[in-house]
Amino acid sequence: MLLEKHFTLLRFLILYIKYCINCIFIYLLITNLIFHFFNVLLISLILAPTGPPYDLISTNVTNQTMTFSWKQPVCGQRNSVITQYHYTLIDNEEDILEEHTISNTRVEFTNLVPFTIYTLSVSAGNQFGSGPVAQNTSLTKEGSK
Repeated sequence: MLLEKHFTLLRFLILYIKYCINCIFIYLLITNLIFHFFNVLLISLILAPTGPPYDLISTNVTNQTMTFSWKQPVCGQRNSVITQYHYTLIDNEEDILEEHTISNTRVEFTNLVPFTIYTLSVSAGNQFGSGPVAQNTSLTKEGSK
């Protein structure tokens, strides 16, 4: 008997919804045609974001200030409404200078040390958890404090 596998991708399912899929399995056994009916119960997945924020850039860089901005993960990687962003700012000695959770896509840092490398790490979060991290490393300008 030859069995064939058939797969179907179901798109645009709504979270928390149960779907019942009715299937018919038909096969030919010698001279008899046999039908089997069965149901599949499916519950749509609940996922944290699977993509990082993108287009993370530093702007308005001076010897003591720096602004970072980013965009939310691409649509297919959000997996729900993005509600927050967790960020960490570290210096070139890998000391954590600031760590917070915010709802906007922009953060400004002041009182930085001139001519110092800073790295900002940002992850997007929804009601199910946080996603992967995006990073940007930038250098403050020379000058006295």
